[in-house]
Amino acid sequence: MQTDRSRKQVPQVPESEEMSSSTSPEPEPSSPQREKQHHQEDRIPRTMNNYKKLITFSDNNLLFDHVLKCYSAIEEGFSIYAPMPSFLNPHLMEQDNQYSFGAIEIKSGENQLLDVKYRRSATTHTERVSCTNIDETLQRCRTEVKNMYMFTLYSPCLMRGHKIDKKDKDKEPCMLHLLEKAYQWYSEFGIKTRVFFKKPWGLSGPDIFKGLLYSDVSRTSSAFHPYVDLCKEHRFKLDNKFRQDNKAIFRLIGKVNRKETLKKRIKSTLRKLQEKAKEGLKKCQHLKRGLRYIDSLKFPKKVHKQIIKTFKNNWKTLVNHSSMSLIIEKITSDFNNAEVKLFVRDLRLDLGDSGYFQINQVPPGAEVEEGDYVQVMNTSF
Repeated sequence: MQTDRSRKQVPQVPESEEMSSSTSPEPEPSSPQREKQHHQEDRIPRTMNNYKKLITFSDNNLLFDHVLKCYSAIEEGFSIYAPMPSFLNPHLMEQDNQYSFGAIEIKSGENQLLDVKYRRSATTHTERVSCTNIDETLQRCRTEVKNMYMFTLYSPCLMRGHKIDKKDKDKEPCMLHLLEKAYQWYSEFGIKTRVFFKKPWGLSGPDIFKGLLYSDVSRTSSAFHPYVDLCKEHRFKLDNKFRQDNKAIFRLIGKVNRKETLKKRIKSTLRKLQEKAKEGLKKCQHLKRGLRYIDSLKFPKKVHKQIIKTFKNNWKTLVNHSSMSLIIEKITSDFNNAEVKLFVRDLRLDLGDSGYFQINQVPPGAEVEEGDYVQVMNTSF
């Protein structure tokens, strides 16, 4: 994609004191991808500087700590919420699956909604498809368009995952792709772009902290540690699919005379513990209930202490593991909200409140701008 910067110049924002004094090396002329990124750095220096810092983190603990510390210092009263125009409403849906669509504000006062684009595979991002749809529409009616809108259920991604469509030569994340397209539309047609979303996607979505273990969050030195207590009052069921290491218990069978009897008793105990895992309880209740039951068990004296100890350790491990789904959900939600808000804050500092690109989150229950009754065109261009 080529960028035409000759027609209109976008005012530059002075570089923030927070920004690094070092400059990035010049991109190779033969690399269109690096050339585009260089142009982005010229237009939105603070945004790109902070973004580049962000994607260098390889440790999730350090990444989370960095983002939350930056977020805690954000200006009081800053908000990314804004109700969106009512003419976007007909395409809105109550669903969690990603979708997006574009809309055009016509100079005559009428408007057109473009087709809704759904995510058909993990390699296709709907915002990029909607951009193509917008491009095609602009080529047909360039002189009639006043402003461009896009709605996307989730905020555009800030990092592309490992799965990228082989046909997609542009590997940029959707947010940077949208910024580049918005500048192109502004330069060529004098059109400003405004994007609305409902849910923050963050860097790469809901799976960014998917691999966290209880041992990662339970360390007092961990940035995630406060979430252990934060989630202790929530009810949850235990994960019966979690594989427990019961080999140590069954190995003890060889130490007793009535081996088959002990084997049946151990299996019966495991079944009963699985039944106890099905009820939704608080973490402390799960622990108390399971450990009390284990303490009531009787096994041959020669192996009793070892079996009880192993059952208790396994039960604690199961409860801790099962509590992680709630902890990870809360960590991810806080991180994604913070990261998107920080990115939008940087954009506003670079572009101002009326730049060629604006992005807002739709407040819950406030999708419509009060008093906005714009006519929607039923005919296509």
